[in-house]
Amino acid sequence: MAEMVKRLRWLFLVSVFLVLTSCGKMTQSNHTLTVTLVFNPNIVRQGQTIHGFLVVNNPGPPIDMERDEVGFRCVPLFDVGLSGNGIPRQGSTFPLDCQATPYSIRHGVTRLPTYVSASYSTCTENPSDASLSRPNCNGNRLPALPPGTFMASVLWSTKVPLPAPPPVPIVVTH
Repeated sequence: MAEMVKRLRWLFLVSVFLVLTSCGKMTQSNHTLTVTLVFNPNIVRQGQTIHGFLVVNNPGPPIDMERDEVGFRCVPLFDVGLSGNGIPRQGSTFPLDCQATPYSIRHGVTRLPTYVSASYSTCTENPSDASLSRPNCNGNRLPALPPGTFMASVLWSTKVPLPAPPPVPIVVTH
């Protein structure tokens, strides 16, 4: 009986050690600031827009996202654009004014809503100037991107204290 109690204690101690060791490894990997771009689904029709999130997993203290400007603080803006198939990055431009509202990324997971459009961001009225990266305008609408797989990437209006998220594939269909 004493021998069985010793074995049970030993098994218990080994089990506790393994659980604590694996928990430590899990916790250790969760101490890294990560930024990811999420679109679900990642399929969009030509000329349409899909919505997603820029997800920041911040295991540390809040991150100040403001930047110093001349005489005031300014919140950086971000945009998601598509590139690929010989077409340079398509996306919006940033306004010259800025939001002076204080902003920080809190501890934990922050989901910033975003979208991406399966349209060109520029076009030309002159057919002789048209190219793959700048097609002819389509009346008062921007032309749709051709079908194919494009990469969505984030562009900030200024330098930010966050790592760049890896680009994600977006499939543009007919």
